[in-house]
Amino acid sequence: GGVRNALECLGDAPFLVLYGDVVIDESLTALRQTHAETSASATIAVYESEDVVGKGTVRVDPGGRVTGFAEKAVTEARPAPALVNAGVYVLDPAFVAELPAGADLDFGHDVFPDAVDRGIEVFSYRLARPVIDVGTSAGLERARARAWAAGTE
Repeated sequence: GGVRNALECLGDAPFLVLYGDVVIDESLTALRQTHAETSASATIAVYESEDVVGKGTVRVDPGGRVTGFAEKAVTEARPAPALVNAGVYVLDPAFVAELPAGADLDFGHDVFPDAVDRGIEVFSYRLARPVIDVGTSAGLERARARAWAAGTE
């Protein structure tokens, strides 16, 4: 809902959505380039991980087109490793404009699975390394340690 509600402030060009509880320390230029080259309506940053419990995973075909989702496993019932939704997206304004204003929608649970089911082009971009989820105390500590180490180099 929040991105849809802010759409009139975001302009006519594709824009970046970054979840507030993730830390990423690599350039997003290639993500934007992938989005432009594929002419997708949405491009999702993903990373490979064996730790998929509590994380939304993304299925892709060999060309990077998203074919399905499994949102936030509570057990290790899914085979690992898997591609994890990084919470970083490039979206076309027209894609977001189709969402109902004021609706409480989650990209990984509602918006992207529905788009894929309707045949809308959604592509993936593989990050070189995982994002850090600072929504947990362990993730916050990892992010602090990485930032501290980067600041002392």
